[in-house]
Amino acid sequence: MKAAWAARIAVVTLTGAVCPAHPAYALEPYQLVRSLQLVQDRIAGGDHAALPMQQKLLEMIDRQLRTAQAPDFANRRNFLATLLYGMSGGNPVTVDVVLSRLAPEGDDAKLAKGVAAYLRGDVKTAMTALEPIEPTALSPEIGAFVALVKGSVLTGESPATAIRMFEKARLLGSGTLVEEAALRRTLAVSTDLRDAPRFLRAANQYVRRFLRSPYASQFADALVGGIAAFNDKIDLAMVEETIALMDAEHQKAIYLRLARISAIDGLTELAAFASQRVAAFAASPGGGADARAMLYASLSTVTSETAADVLAKLRSIDRSRLAARDQELLDAALSIAAGVVSVPDAVADASPPRRVGPVGADDVTPAFEGKSEAPHVVAPEADSTARDTKSAGGQAIAAADPTVAIVGETRRKLEEIDKLLMDTQ
Repeated sequence: MKAAWAARIAVVTLTGAVCPAHPAYALEPYQLVRSLQLVQDRIAGGDHAALPMQQKLLEMIDRQLRTAQAPDFANRRNFLATLLYGMSGGNPVTVDVVLSRLAPEGDDAKLAKGVAAYLRGDVKTAMTALEPIEPTALSPEIGAFVALVKGSVLTGESPATAIRMFEKARLLGSGTLVEEAALRRTLAVSTDLRDAPRFLRAANQYVRRFLRSPYASQFADALVGGIAAFNDKIDLAMVEETIALMDAEHQKAIYLRLARISAIDGLTELAAFASQRVAAFAASPGGGADARAMLYASLSTVTSETAADVLAKLRSIDRSRLAARDQELLDAALSIAAGVVSVPDAVADASPPRRVGPVGADDVTPAFEGKSEAPHVVAPEADSTARDTKSAGGQAIAAADPTVAIVGETRRKLEEIDKLLMDTQ
């Protein structure tokens, strides 16, 4: 019913709303904006064919608002429609032009100032102006947008308050593009707050309601980045449950991206989890295992104990099935794995004569025994190997076992390569 109404009003709008020969068909700004919102709700539900209609409506509303005069806004709904137009993707300059012709008072003045500042990117002014405005005291139509805006400007200053605003936006704008945006932003803020349960709830709700949205790629970025950030505390069973709500192609894409970022960051267990899930899908069209999954799984396990096996696996990968940036990662991994494999022979040739001492004197547990799992690299300077080698004890360990330094350098090189590749995309 809602979709049918949107289609009918859009047809009327596009065929006669601005036609001088048919003034009786002319729609007021609030009617045009309402039509825009209905079209955007269809887009949030996955109707990508409505995207051109959205653009056409934005252009029509822009022209009408530019030529409107103060008397045209005697109806307060047209004033609010101007703000809604701006918050729905409209031209911020047009909003400024309209507001310059009006003299709103009281809360309307604060609302106009706050929205206009937000559209210009002036977060501080927007935060101050909108602070006394309670979204739930407004009509749901505009209250949902105001809650979304308030949440957005508060993410840096007060993330917990921002989350509450996003919840109000979802309550007031259920099923609309506002709720879709609020859920995406909740993922990012939940990650900053280290609130894994809330993150997973928001992700699950998004997948169930808005996976077909044209903005779902932004959700995928937030989902993969958040899972990696929560790697030490997130419930992987719940992650799997959420991803299972997607179709097979979406699932595979998410797991591949998760395997890649986990491998680059040295998150061994998470990379193994994601790679195993990719492997559970059918073989790639050309036959055989997925080349990307093999590569990402191998990147996370290049250590002195596994290097020989990893090198053999890397050499078996069909590079023609990899994108250019992943071919670069494969070359880097092959070089590093080969270097790690060659270290034992070099160390044996250069090792000093064995000192003879009391029985058992040389039976010292090797450094890092049982710790072949790579550390989580937050930044190159935060790598545990780098920290150890800066100290006297660390230098002794590195000197005794050169593979330790090589493995640490492995992580840094892969991070640097991946950053360069991402920057050039």
